[in-house]
Amino acid sequence: KDDLARYKRDMAKFLKNTKLDPPDEPKYPKLPKFFLPANTSSAMLIKSLDDSDGKGVIFEAEADALGKVFKQEWGDFSHLLRLLFHSESISKSRLGGFEHIEVKNGQAAVVLSGTPDQVLQIVPSAQNGLFSRLIFYVYSVETGWRDVSPAAGTINYDEHFSKFSEEVKDMIVFLEKNPTEVTLTPDQWSKLNNSFSELLKEAKAF
Repeated sequence: KDDLARYKRDMAKFLKNTKLDPPDEPKYPKLPKFFLPANTSSAMLIKSLDDSDGKGVIFEAEADALGKVFKQEWGDFSHLLRLLFHSESISKSRLGGFEHIEVKNGQAAVVLSGTPDQVLQIVPSAQNGLFSRLIFYVYSVETGWRDVSPAAGTINYDEHFSKFSEEVKDMIVFLEKNPTEVTLTPDQWSKLNNSFSELLKEAKAF
């Protein structure tokens, strides 16, 4: 705040007297975050990833939070998600301020829940490149009344998933300290190639 206030004061002086040297614009500190909002612009997404060492997760309970953003000119970052799927570099440059940001080997994921109609706002057709980079999990449940009384023994999901998050964190820390490589035998590679070859034929026919 102090640097920004000083910059504004010096800029005001410079505008009144251009014989002075223009002040240097303060550099804003990086604000790393793991969860990234879907309601963001493509420029801000790149900035957030740059602040977070190229890593992050877009997590939304309602898929149309992303779908509505995709309809905006400033928010259609479908191409960025396709690049991030392959850990390719993404960048942006702006003439004003000579700004240039490049995120190499980005590792971002998208986790959404919603209805089929909401999905269509994000991926309008199977021909869209984003379609092949997503995994869809569709399920239905039997209709039935759920006990809503206080004695129903309901789960506190914040505490429930907090325990799992600690386990995942421990896994990440372990793998960072102990790089692990998983290899397949020739027979396993053959089985994998044959299986996905058939699945590809089915997908193409569908």
